[in-house]
Amino acid sequence: MAWRGQLSKNLKELRILLCQSSPSSSTTRTFIEKNYKDLKTLNPKLPILIRECNGIEPQLWARYDFGVERGVRLEGLSEPQISKALEELGKVDTYLGAGHPPYSLSLSLITIITWQDNHLEFIFKSFGT
Repeated sequence: MAWRGQLSKNLKELRILLCQSSPSSSTTRTFIEKNYKDLKTLNPKLPILIRECNGIEPQLWARYDFGVERGVRLEGLSEPQISKALEELGKVDTYLGAGHPPYSLSLSLITIITWQDNHLEFIFKSFGT
């Protein structure tokens, strides 16, 4: 899990959105409880924002250079899948800086939400593709 210490290299900010009480956010709450301290210790200058809002579906957002943001819906994902989503978001900056087309993730049951060219783009991916 060496990638955890490299998040601040590519990300400018990490935001986790979740509901304080809904069952759909329970895995995300558990992930935060188990991993926040380690992530913050390894990336002390990276802003890691936890945003709670009643009724919101759990999401993970990463902000990169030039205000580019990428988001992943976390509803229905297990803790290892959330960790994998975070790992993949941490790698994305290499695509942005190299002028490659937008990245793709291969995780189960997620929607990648991309803000690009002043519009939201939804990309649906499934595990193992």
